[in-house]
Amino acid sequence: DHAVDWPNDERPLAFGPHRRIVMLPAAAELDDVQSMQGRRVQGRDWEASLAAAFAWWQSDALLGSVLALPLHAATAGVPWRTRALERVLGDCDASAFWQASPAAIADRWRAARPRPAAGGEAATQ
Repeated sequence: DHAVDWPNDERPLAFGPHRRIVMLPAAAELDDVQSMQGRRVQGRDWEASLAAAFAWWQSDALLGSVLALPLHAATAGVPWRTRALERVLGDCDASAFWQASPAAIADRWRAARPRPAAGGEAATQ
């Protein structure tokens, strides 16, 4: 009933023939594999990108924005990259974020979404 692989804006959206699947956006530009292996971004630059993204989400993101950070053990899990991730996470104010599973985010989004009017579907966002 939900998926976390739809790189769109930072907000969930309804998808499918009856708009029943909640698509949660993944931060594709921060994905460790896409960044470091695909685009050859250096670790320091990836760390700076993560820090900037977390700062933006903490201060300027719209209510309801989602930061789903794709990480892979073989890429971000190597020691020198893990330290960079730990620094970024250590510098961010965790209380500024609701840390939840994708299912919990999808459930909350559905609960806040307007119900369809009789004879029609509600807006997707």
